[in-house]
Amino acid sequence: MGSTVPILWSSVPVLEKSPPGRVKAYEVFEIDGRAYWECGRSGPDLVAAFLIGISTMRCYEAADQSTAEEAGIDAALRRFGLPELPPGFRWFQEVPDGVSLSDLVEATESAIARLQPAVTGRATLDAISATISPRLRKHHNG
Repeated sequence: MGSTVPILWSSVPVLEKSPPGRVKAYEVFEIDGRAYWECGRSGPDLVAAFLIGISTMRCYEAADQSTAEEAGIDAALRRFGLPELPPGFRWFQEVPDGVSLSDLVEATESAIARLQPAVTGRATLDAISATISPRLRKHHNG
């Protein structure tokens, strides 16, 4: 993935097979019997994927993402204290067995909704992480 990728994002493995060209927001698709969703369409979705477990994330090279879309995502990531994404990639997350995508999204949205508006950066990540169900983090922790 190159030396310009921040260490955090460079640890995300590349999908071995091409994902569908464009998937609907929050649509789950399968590659080799594993369920994935495209979590790289918004900053909050990427933060959710990060908190659930970067080890569950995958990326794939794609040159079709707009600069404006990437700028909006990067701004959201900075708000949560995460580094900007390298350009030219799509981002995915494996959906753990026994957990629905709606469970993942609802847990993160619920945690974000409970935050004080002034909480930003690492404190935001810590507050969200502390409220995400252990059931959702089980996949990440083993």
